[in-house]
Amino acid sequence: MKQAQVGYKVQNLLNDLVQNPKREDEIASVSTSLAESQTEFVMRRRRSLLGEDKVTVYLLGMEGTVAPLPLISQVLQWQSDNLRPFVYSHFPGDAAVRKIIEKAAEGLPALRKALDEPQVDKDQVCTLFTNHIIGELETTKGSYPSYYTEFMELMMEDGFERELLHSNLFQDAAIEIREWGSPRQKKTFVAIWSLCPTVTAKMLLYHCSYDDLLPYVVECFDPRSVGSMLEPSTYLTIRRRLEKMLSYSTGDINIIFATDSSNGAVAANASGAVDATFISVRPFNNPLTLDTLSGIDVATFSSFHQLRGGGVSYPLLCAEARESESRQMTPNKEKATMFQRGIV
Repeated sequence: MKQAQVGYKVQNLLNDLVQNPKREDEIASVSTSLAESQTEFVMRRRRSLLGEDKVTVYLLGMEGTVAPLPLISQVLQWQSDNLRPFVYSHFPGDAAVRKIIEKAAEGLPALRKALDEPQVDKDQVCTLFTNHIIGELETTKGSYPSYYTEFMELMMEDGFERELLHSNLFQDAAIEIREWGSPRQKKTFVAIWSLCPTVTAKMLLYHCSYDDLLPYVVECFDPRSVGSMLEPSTYLTIRRRLEKMLSYSTGDINIIFATDSSNGAVAANASGAVDATFISVRPFNNPLTLDTLSGIDVATFSSFHQLRGGGVSYPLLCAEARESESRQMTPNKEKATMFQRGIV
């Protein structure tokens, strides 16, 4: 069976298992055979890398690769739903929120004026600030201002403390990130490529249900900091930054890119900035056609263990993803009640 056919069959099998978990026993033999074939194609690609003794940087996509896609969707929706309630319940009583709003006002004359009024209009201040933060979320160019990062950290930290948020990343991702990024390892490093803001990715890594993964990650990138996922120049920028950060020249590093995006894989390959690309085929990921998989000619994987020659259990992977999806963030009515208990 060809590489693309294996990836396509794995994708269909995962979709089937997500919808029909009781079929696990029926398809046990097919599942085992597919897993072995998929791992073999991964290892063939690994063995084809020149200079396997070089330093290796694993550039891992956050969405659908390190984290289940439903988790990312839930977190982004939670941020959107709770932005205004959080600001209204914490201003002006919370000193940290006041400081962030003051910092934002340095570049926002209308907000500065509202804060300087003899009688501060809370509704006006909160509306001006939240509208600006929403605008930052919708902007595609330029780095995020420091107060945006500070605010999102504060709001998400509050969400995790109140158990309104969770970070059930894929277990195999957590295990391998700790292994590749361990200080004991002198020749492997981990970097994260996230479509959502890096502050969101970092908070998910920090609050991962298995372990705090941030100490094992040398850098996080997002489109605002390096460019579009679809542009080959983005991956050249990432490579240059990693080389500078790690103090290695181009010939001393292999970059292995793992992503759920076929378009991202095409752009990365076209850039010449990555040495190997793998497509993540995980439960709930967006489906890829056989033509697409054949056209990009990259190996697929479903567990990071496969990148080291290990195995994968598709039923267990689906069970893990279903559990993450079922752990919905706190519903709106409950959230509103909880936020009312905050500092006012």
